[in-house]
Amino acid sequence: MEIHFLFPRLDEFLLIEEILRNDDILLDVLDIEGNHQYQLINYHLHESKKFSCLLDRNIVTDLVSLIRGKQVPEDSSGKSLRIVAGLQAFLNAAEILSEPSIAYHEYMDTADLVTADTELALFRSADNLNANIFLDIALGLRTSVPQDAVPHFSSGELKNKNIPEKLKYFERNIITIKKALIIKASGVSDYEVMLQLTDWLFDKYMFTSPAFFFLCIYLSHGRIRGMLKSHNLKDIRNATWDLCFLQEWNSLSKQNSQARWLVATRDRAIKEVARLMFIHSESEIHYLKQLESVFGKMWGAKNNHGRDLLERIRQFRLRMDDSQRGIVGADSTYLLQLDREIDAEYNALANMR
Repeated sequence: MEIHFLFPRLDEFLLIEEILRNDDILLDVLDIEGNHQYQLINYHLHESKKFSCLLDRNIVTDLVSLIRGKQVPEDSSGKSLRIVAGLQAFLNAAEILSEPSIAYHEYMDTADLVTADTELALFRSADNLNANIFLDIALGLRTSVPQDAVPHFSSGELKNKNIPEKLKYFERNIITIKKALIIKASGVSDYEVMLQLTDWLFDKYMFTSPAFFFLCIYLSHGRIRGMLKSHNLKDIRNATWDLCFLQEWNSLSKQNSQARWLVATRDRAIKEVARLMFIHSESEIHYLKQLESVFGKMWGAKNNHGRDLLERIRQFRLRMDDSQRGIVGADSTYLLQLDREIDAEYNALANMR
């Protein structure tokens, strides 16, 4: 059956689809390797489905800069901003709700609540701006957002919320990373770090997918440049916020079967961790076989390193509720004490550097 799809400036949006696809900026949790998310027509063929997109901090920052009237250079230095403008034009045209979510918890880690709240109001303006304006910027037809076209949103969204001082996502991920760095400081091989970390997570803590797969990449032959710039606390915290972004995506995707969540990021490390977290599989066995293949490439198939690590993960999944695990039946006091112990060990190492 031939489908006729009429949409204003369709030819130009087809160019945007290609730009976004080439940049690999959008991921779909239900089809992590797919490309269907770059086709505008797909969202209009499924109008009964609610689509939302979680944006990472860098994209949110660029959108706020654009909505404030920042001039986009016409040369190659403006490429990043044009891609972000194209992304938002696409999301607005497809009526996909953009959400910054964890980005503003991250922002408040380095800025005050009032500033973060003001930025969020500006982001809401960007999310509701006429898609044609962002489309013009993406295609180089204009270099800035006209300020008289910006819809106004009042600040107060964050100030009126009860925001916890510490997010559980953040604590779980940063403790896992710190523990791995503590093990690494003992002088064992990177692969042995992963084995010992997996044992410790089973015995004492919990399996946190973003941090675990982040470390798999970081400690393997496939390490991505800049994914953890140093072992200083500032850089660890920056990496941890990226992992919280992925954990938030996972959580949102599971909350409502009627909602379909995408993520938008240009960060290669985030994308590669996501592809490990959400490997498409038809069954548990299929999922583990795919992980075995990935681990084999990371650690070496000939020496069975990938298989040995996978076996530890498989046993972990089978014995998740084992009463021998320290965390099973434990209360918040147990977690607080464990967090303090890891922090103390990490701080002792930091003081030695």
